[in-house]
Amino acid sequence: MHLQLHYLDLVAIVAYLALTVFIGIKVGGKPTDTSAYFTTKGTVPWWAASFSIVATETSMLTVISAPTLAYFGSLVFLQIVIGYIIGRIIVSFIILPSYFSGNQKTAYTFFHERFGPRFQRLISFVFLITRLLADGVRLFAAAIPIKLITGFDYSTSILIIALLTLAYTYYGGLKSVIWIDVLQLFVYVIGGVYIVVHLYPEINAHSLHQIYTQGKLTVFQMPHSLSDVFTKPFNIIGAIIGGMFLTMASHGTDHIIVQRLLACPDLKSSRKALIYSGFFVFLQFLLFLSVGTFLYIHYQGETLTQLGLHKVDEIFPHYSQRPASRYYRIHYCGPFFSCHEYPQ
Repeated sequence: MHLQLHYLDLVAIVAYLALTVFIGIKVGGKPTDTSAYFTTKGTVPWWAASFSIVATETSMLTVISAPTLAYFGSLVFLQIVIGYIIGRIIVSFIILPSYFSGNQKTAYTFFHERFGPRFQRLISFVFLITRLLADGVRLFAAAIPIKLITGFDYSTSILIIALLTLAYTYYGGLKSVIWIDVLQLFVYVIGGVYIVVHLYPEINAHSLHQIYTQGKLTVFQMPHSLSDVFTKPFNIIGAIIGGMFLTMASHGTDHIIVQRLLACPDLKSSRKALIYSGFFVFLQFLLFLSVGTFLYIHYQGETLTQLGLHKVDEIFPHYSQRPASRYYRIHYCGPFFSCHEYPQ
């Protein structure tokens, strides 16, 4: 069963999808050679590359799951972002200079020159397998709202996303991908900010005291023993170490991230893009964890059963698709539009 939509909603959806493809093709242009296609010849500003990195490592699952972590837990997930920042600093000063030491078009060009063709083929194979598994999940997650909105099956929804992405990627190359990432980052961040602003009037001294006494505002969680570092999730030592090594692996060797760094004009710009992306990720997680905390106050800590839900990741979508009748009456009622009530 799909959501009932007003025709203005459909116009907005189609217009956004068309705008995405148009911007991707227009901004990217038609690359004249492989260097322009894979590296943009260093024409991307550092802040755009930084935003693109943040959007790349963020998926629909991140946006949905982060509020859940705060709703059923606290803000301790922010600890791992500290490890992300440390890992980025290490990569920017130790690994990144190697990519700018010559005319590298991809990370795997460097691996071929430094370690030989066999290692290059091995790490390329590992990248393809991990991307297939990871992006398969992300593509399916992105298809879920399209299925709910349009009523299309999953295969059709996935095909729509794939074709639109292929269109601007094929014609515009990496430059198109980066600027579309920037656009999508602002879209979902603005969505998160809107929900925080919408829920903010419900916050008062009593609710803040309540969530504080329940430990919902806890950020740092110390391990009680050495074994806790390896067995207990979200302790500060394990989170920082894990986040640091995870980032060094992904942002130091992963084609998807390194390619965006190679799009910067020089090493200094690339270094800024990588380091600042860690702080942008921190702010992003703080935003969506705040959404989860605000939802906890809004629902007064009700359980999944009380909310009529089955999975923890349904908390955020459950609130997002609720009727906003007052908003729609303001915009839809008038001499030319009929009032439209959304179903529960």
